[in-house]
Parts: sequence; structure tokens; C-alpha cells
Amino acid sequence: MKKLSYGISWICIVLLLCMAYYGSYELGQKKQKEQLQTEHIQNETREVNSDGKNAYVLKEKNGEVQVYQSDGKTLYESTGIPVSALPQEMQEEITNGKSIKDSASLYSFLENYSS
Repeated sequence: MKKLSYGISWICIVLLLCMAYYGSYELGQKKQKEQLQTEHIQNETREVNSDGKNAYVLKEKNGEVQVYQSDGKTLYESTGIPVSALPQEMQEEITNGKSIKDSASLYSFLENYSS
């Protein structure tokens, strides 16, 4: 009888160890899959931002600086910054359509020139 209970105990222990190993393996696979998805999204984002196109274009409209998306037609934001308040060189760039490569550069520009 004791041998039977020891045998059952060992089987239960081995089963528990197998279940724990399988659970840790599945958890590792899930984390690896999430990491690969995150890397894939980051790579896609880099490709979009580094494909030679500009993320934003600054243009003058009604005497104010307007931010357009990279197509130059879709209005992204109206800044309220008067073009006349900018340095002459910057006014010329904006009149010709100043390209901004990413959001960080855009917000840096807006921070520097807004009142």
C-alpha cells in the first residue's frame, strides 16, 4: 500500500513539474511573439518616416503658418503664428513650403516660434 501511495505521489510531482515547465515555455513564447510584433511595428514606423518623404510641410495661408501632412494638401494644424513674426529667411522657406521630417522637429519649431 505504501509503495502505491509513493508511486502516485511521484507521478503527481512529475506531472506538476511538466505542467510548470510547459507553462513557463508558453509564457516565454508569448513574450517573444509580443517582442517580435513590437519590433515589426517599430521597423514599419522607421520605414514610413525614412522613405525620403517629409512627415509635415509648413505653408503660409492668410498670413499665418499652417502645418500640412506630407501630401501638402491635408491640413494638420493651424498654428496661429504670423508669418511676419518670423525671420526673413524662415518666411521665404515657409512661402516655398518648408519640409519638416518628423513630429519632434515639428514640435520643436512650434515651441521656438509660438508666443
